[in-house]
Amino acid sequence: MPNAAVLKQGVGEISNADEDLRYGPGCAFLLPADRPSATLIGAVTMATLQVPLTVVGALAEEWTGMPAADLRFAAMAPVSAARQGTFGRTVDFICDQLVTSAITEIEPLLAQELTRLAAAAILETFPNTTMTAGYLAGPGWVAWATVDRATEYIDARAGRPITVEEVAAWADVTVFALRYSFQQRFGTTPEGYLRRIRLERAHQDLSNADPTSGITAAGVARRWGWASLSQFNLAYLRRFGKLPGRASQN
Repeated sequence: MPNAAVLKQGVGEISNADEDLRYGPGCAFLLPADRPSATLIGAVTMATLQVPLTVVGALAEEWTGMPAADLRFAAMAPVSAARQGTFGRTVDFICDQLVTSAITEIEPLLAQELTRLAAAAILETFPNTTMTAGYLAGPGWVAWATVDRATEYIDARAGRPITVEEVAAWADVTVFALRYSFQQRFGTTPEGYLRRIRLERAHQDLSNADPTSGITAAGVARRWGWASLSQFNLAYLRRFGKLPGRASQN
């Protein structure tokens, strides 16, 4: 399980067989699961992300077609200062949703989205084999009927956590081929298509809500997998031409 962290206060040092890393406030680092490390720290405060390697590997396969089992992390330090800053903001956002917010229960779809966000942040920040992979075979041709099977599966299960691997298995194609076919057919990924469907369902919930029920746009957004209300509002405005708070009035 990759363990990535951002130091908030204090200083420290980490070393393994391949590298030595000194870090201070604002620094991010990754402890690869396949290499033991020694850590020297004083009084420090840090925020950490732990994501199952299976989730990170599956996302790597979705993005590149490289088998999940081939994923390896090559270094503890971020690829750049810019990525380090972005990673730090992502960690803060996730921690706010899970720890410091007033929300006492995380919706299943939101938990899945936050897990994928953490996995993506780790893949984009720390050197790994998806960044250095050589030539990979093309995704191959996928019949439109197969894509239709995949969309039917997504439509029927949009209200619960599902993965692209699950959809691809149902359609009997590889994840890489499924992603390619969705880009060709819909101009978006399977995840993007799923978010479109969930946005439609959120719109239905708000449109059908009794104004006296206490249902809020924020609550509906979380139910359908949006961690950020502002992002939900923007997506809703682009799709429906109005903010979600006005849905039940029309």
